[in-house]
Amino acid sequence: MKAAALAMTALLALAVPAAAQPTLIFAKDARAHIGQAATVRGLVSGVEIRQGSGLIYLDGTFPYNGLTVVIPPSAIGSIDALEPYQDKLLDVVGVIQQIGTIPQMLVTSPNQIKVLDDDQAKDRKKLLLQ
Repeated sequence: MKAAALAMTALLALAVPAAAQPTLIFAKDARAHIGQAATVRGLVSGVEIRQGSGLIYLDGTFPYNGLTVVIPPSAIGSIDALEPYQDKLLDVVGVIQQIGTIPQMLVTSPNQIKVLDDDQAKDRKKLLLQ
């Protein structure tokens, strides 16, 4: 009986995949991943508040950026000021959406944004300028 229960547990463990980390992609490639959960890495090219929403532009200035991170008015208070993100390399986790012509990602929690170190940002900026 114990052997059967153990075998069933092993089968269930194989059938249920472990929680996978979202795929890491670069902001310039976001358009190819619409509708997917992902970690998007990009260099912040600009930030602004428009109609109460925070906007962070990754890998280029609007409207030529790879991805726009959108922080709705209901969440903007939970995110620190946007200006410190300028020229930083970010990993942003969420679902990539197509709204208008630019891929976007909705961020409602500061836990969705991770600032990477400055050396990585410098390397990314060099790649973008090539």
